[in-house]
Amino acid sequence: PAQGLTSGVQEDSHYYAFELGNLPAGTRLLLSVRALADGPLAAGAEPEARGSWQFVLVPRK
Repeated sequence: PAQGLTSGVQEDSHYYAFELGNLPAGTRLLLSVRALADGPLAAGAEPEARGSWQFVLVPRK
């Protein structure tokens, strides 16, 4: 795993969410582990990125 990654804090069939200590407070890193075509971020994903590892920062709820 990348340096700074803590244990996963959220998991579903498409994404693992991690917190990074060097990011601004209130952000979360999502690592896609399956094709984005079926994931919640599919609408915003570039076609060539589908199915690959993606790093997406989103506000923490």
